[in-house]
Amino acid sequence: MPVTVGLMFVSALLLINCNTPGSDAHQQPPSVSLELLKSIEVNGSIDQIENIMEGIRVVDSLQVAYGIDFRGRRVYKLSVADASVRYLTNRGRGPKEMVLPSQIALKSSREFFVYDTSMDLISKFVDDEIIEKFPGWLRHNIWLRHTYGYYLDGKLITAIEEPEAINAMNFSEARPIVIMDLDDQSVSLHGRLSPTIDKMDTEYKAPILALDESTSALYYVMGADHTIMRHNLITGDTDVASGFKHPKIRERSLEINQNMAPTWDSAKKIGMDVSAHLFIEIFETQNQRVLVSVWQNATEKFYETRDPKYNDYFGVVYDLPGLSNPRLLEIHAKPIGKYNDRLLIIENDDPLEYVIGVYDFVFGVHQTEFQKNTRQK
Repeated sequence: MPVTVGLMFVSALLLINCNTPGSDAHQQPPSVSLELLKSIEVNGSIDQIENIMEGIRVVDSLQVAYGIDFRGRRVYKLSVADASVRYLTNRGRGPKEMVLPSQIALKSSREFFVYDTSMDLISKFVDDEIIEKFPGWLRHNIWLRHTYGYYLDGKLITAIEEPEAINAMNFSEARPIVIMDLDDQSVSLHGRLSPTIDKMDTEYKAPILALDESTSALYYVMGADHTIMRHNLITGDTDVASGFKHPKIRERSLEINQNMAPTWDSAKKIGMDVSAHLFIEIFETQNQRVLVSVWQNATEKFYETRDPKYNDYFGVVYDLPGLSNPRLLEIHAKPIGKYNDRLLIIENDDPLEYVIGVYDFVFGVHQTEFQKNTRQK
């Protein structure tokens, strides 16, 4: 039988619009469960992945995942079917090598791009081999953030931290998204920061993106924020897609002083003061289109053991396209991607035996917006 990760029903204290006259149990966000379908055990070997981070990109039709080993500094290919691993690059400055790969973007089942921060070069891979390199982002004074970007219609799209505006604390002018036209490597800045971000310092001012190709929309969440932003790639408009706030979200209260040398105690205070946004992705499953967003709260136990399994992970599931019907999601570990519209979770991050869980969503009795529209048609 499948293993079900139960998610508790939200108490009356966590009702949506609980102060609205006539509110009742039907107005609280229903919960969503996760059901374990399979485990991918990446066992130790001589040529073993040293570090798996969120942001692996899966080609469903081939049952393979592409990612970056940030400790080994190499691009790898992981079989979702049999957990075999093959490195696609070595360290170096040669035509087929990379020094510091940092971000990946899939184009198709045969092609993808990887950015090398140290060399400021973007490598194009075809059939798992580098065929060309071209100038990257730093020459445009662009600071990339997060481990993956997107390819769409001849353009690369990624999250950034715009240095000039952010360092000047000019948050209203900062743009969190950059698009590169691959024909001439020209770039343009897009989007805007969330209206609910803290304005204490320059930290946590970069987003994580999710691309909805069906509507040409980018959804994103800033590093320590709860608001879901939406940028329309056709019109260029940006708006707040959802202001729903999970009850566990922490409000930042501690300013980070860049002039002070960091200590373990200071890192703990800062970490315990913030809800770090980890993951946002679109899923089409069981006749539903949903957006899933996940955060992490660091805990005392994590700082005692330095084991990420003791962090508190939680999320929200929204209906697309309107991001209505938010439902609370609690998960036990860090999500790192999706495969066949199932959620990938890192169960064990020991380099000698990585374990990745493949989970399906189990929705409650509440109809989603997508289900209602489908039945009406």
